Amino acid sequence: MSYCANLTIAAPSTVSISLGSTITVSPASPVAGSAVTLTGTLTNSGNTAGTTTVSAAMGTPSVVMTTQSYTVSPGTPVTASLTFTVPAGTTAGSYQFCLTST
Repeated sequence: MSYCANLTIAAPSTVSISLGSTITVSPASPVAGSAVTLTGTLTNSGNTAGTTTVSAAMGTPSVVMTTQSYTVSPGTPVTASLTFTVPAGTTAGSYQFCLTST
């Protein structure tokens, strides 16, 4: 005599967090000594929640100004919003502002 059971083989847990290619900078033209906020969207195409650290940087070469951790569940976009102060004495001109997820 035999007894059988049906089992479902689960896929391995995966976390695949990415940062969208579009970020916003507010205000669009910050001045030295003022706060600036960089905002982007994180998504997780994996099948389990995961945590990522997002850093906000300015300049070329980039100088990291602040970091923050975010937990992202599969299929639920999360807004990453990081605020920092543009250093006093920063010369007027064009600067690159970046968000990076690691």
